[in-house]
Amino acid sequence: MIETLDVGQVKTVAVVILVGLVVLGLVIGFLVQKIVLKLGLLAVVAVLVAAVWWQRVAVLSCARSGSCTFFGVDVRSVGEHVAR
Repeated sequence: MIETLDVGQVKTVAVVILVGLVVLGLVIGFLVQKIVLKLGLLAVVAVLVAAVWWQRVAVLSCARSGSCTFFGVDVRSVGEHVAR
């Protein structure tokens, strides 16, 4: 299990997760035939995208204080300037 990440790793992991969720949303959009199921699954994917983006922004904004978490995993600041 991962104990700590640095800010750069969090940015990379968040982007990979976001891209994966967008691809999942596209696959759901093309493959699911029932409109209610499609909308429900797309809503879940949208909530997951929002949660990952919110965590990413929270980590980037508190990186200077040195005490951040990304979905419960401690994030350490390496003293570098964090660009958005």
